[in-house]
Amino acid sequence: MMWKLKIAEGQDGPYLYSTNNYVGRQTWEFDPKAGTTEERAKIEEARQQFWNNRYKVKPSSDLVWRMQASDGHWPAENAGPLFFLPPLVMCMYITGHLNTVFPAEHRKEILRYIYCHQNEDGGWVCT
Repeated sequence: MMWKLKIAEGQDGPYLYSTNNYVGRQTWEFDPKAGTTEERAKIEEARQQFWNNRYKVKPSSDLVWRMQASDGHWPAENAGPLFFLPPLVMCMYITGHLNTVFPAEHRKEILRYIYCHQNEDGGWVCT
């Protein structure tokens, strides 16, 4: 069983619609024949390894950076809402820790992510 991540794609319907042409949106598509037999075996092995070692994993400060998609969003079930990142950035700025916590490259990518979700009228829709 394989799922394929479709980034910035979609089709309007009763449960999925976009106000910005699906920029920053991800959907999952199931394809039971995706990948070769070897690739599916590697995925199953990795899944088993993760399950067996799930309590030994150390937190990684660059995990979020490594998970970022090419268009600036982070694929997750809650990638669209802008109620996680802006408050964090505001708190870091107010406390004077923005430049300490986020290196210049991360700040650039955060801005790209936020601007990627901006509407034509200059506002943002938090869905």
